[in-house]
Amino acid sequence: MTRWLGAMFGAVAALAGAGSALADSPPSLSVSPPFVVLDGAAPATLTVTNTGTEATTIAVTTGNYVVRADGSVQVDPPLTPGRSARNWLRVSPANLPLAAGASGTVSVNAVPARAAAPGDHQALVLLTSAGATGGQVAIQARVGVNVLVRVGGPLVRRLAVARLRVVTLKPPRRTPTSATPRVRRRVLRIRIANQGNLAERLLRRQVVVYLRRGRAKHVVATLLAKSTVILPGLGVTFDLPYSPRLKGLFRATLVVRPASQVAAGPGSPVLRRTKRTVSVRL
Repeated sequence: MTRWLGAMFGAVAALAGAGSALADSPPSLSVSPPFVVLDGAAPATLTVTNTGTEATTIAVTTGNYVVRADGSVQVDPPLTPGRSARNWLRVSPANLPLAAGASGTVSVNAVPARAAAPGDHQALVLLTSAGATGGQVAIQARVGVNVLVRVGGPLVRRLAVARLRVVTLKPPRRTPTSATPRVRRRVLRIRIANQGNLAERLLRRQVVVYLRRGRAKHVVATLLAKSTVILPGLGVTFDLPYSPRLKGLFRATLVVRPASQVAAGPGSPVLRRTKRTVSVRL
């Protein structure tokens, strides 16, 4: 399993082999920056730090990822994504030895295909430590850096927001040993589609819903969407849970604040915020 952290994509995974014992001093890695936009063939440098207590060698490889409709991320999916930049990436060195507490650098650049479409194409740089052993278990630290390769041409930023609606989620299936009652949850569902050709990173507090009762100005609840990235041509569905004590007719104001022109990377046009208010019955 991979857990995605930081400003949208620094992915950290602890991968354990079979066995029951734990390593005495499991390896640990950090990398900066956790997210890179390469302007065509322009290079970037990653700083990798061994934050563990033992020396290790970092294997540097590349990979793919996709963002599912629910906003979750799948690393190295069975099918190659349509805008994959994995085959364009060049990383050096392939192996980086690091003493405990030491840092080193990895160079990343890209050679985009001549017929590549304008806009962003995604890939990963994967950094995997040699396994530390303890008993019968080998533990590796793995960090994935999200890399967007930006191909020149007409660059377009456009987010389409579907209307808010209240949805009742089916409860998860109970297992024979589960004592948790099956409770149906109601959520506010939002669908946001990326109709441009640049990836849109939406961090916490960039997609917010404010609930007001009737015509009152007072906000009774603020619902925050989770951080995600919406790749070009794809969309993400946000399910925002709210308190079951909120019942009746409400005004729901959705505000989507895209990344600034600077934060969106080289050549990005300005994308204005979206604000929409609808009536919903909770």
